[in-house]
Amino acid sequence: MGFEMRRSARQLLAVSIVLVHMQASQAQEPAESAYVCPAGDITYAFPAPSDGTVELEIAIAETVDPALAGRFSLEQAERRGILTLYTNGDYSVIARGSSYSVQEGDYDPFPCQLQLAQSVAGPLPSEPDTNALAALPAQSWGGNVRSGPGTNFSILTSLAQGTPITLIENTGIDYNGYPWFEIAHPNGTGFHWGGIICGTGESIPGTFETCN
Repeated sequence: MGFEMRRSARQLLAVSIVLVHMQASQAQEPAESAYVCPAGDITYAFPAPSDGTVELEIAIAETVDPALAGRFSLEQAERRGILTLYTNGDYSVIARGSSYSVQEGDYDPFPCQLQLAQSVAGPLPSEPDTNALAALPAQSWGGNVRSGPGTNFSILTSLAQGTPITLIENTGIDYNGYPWFEIAHPNGTGFHWGGIICGTGESIPGTFETCN
């Protein structure tokens, strides 16, 4: 559990570092927002495309090869209908209307979320992360555990109804009215949808009722 909480802290730090770099490089312009794309111990981020170019920042956790970090310019390579592709051959940013995802090589793309730069940039906040949970005990109503917070992520395992789990973090990413949670379960960790989680003893915001 301690390792998982430290991993969440490293991911928050990675996002902060990326956005601090963006603000420093754009000191003449107000850095209002950026697209942030978490991918485990690697975090991709970029401001809105400008003049057919995306400036992609890559931040990493301390356990990852530092050679993977850096800043890359991606040029617009294709535009078809609502789809626009920016790439440098190694990394790609895919825009579908107002939705963005980032892709490395032929791997599956990671979805991006628009975040206000001032809300996460700079030093880590002294206030506790409102999404971090105090290792809340819960149960699964039964369903899939995925590698990321969304149905587009691969299935790691499936839990039977009544399986005890521990809620590590509310990701804030909603699906059909319930958020995805990072959880610990008897065989590891992953992401579980709040609509198939119940609180044990008391109701937990973002989950479906309390367990029977």
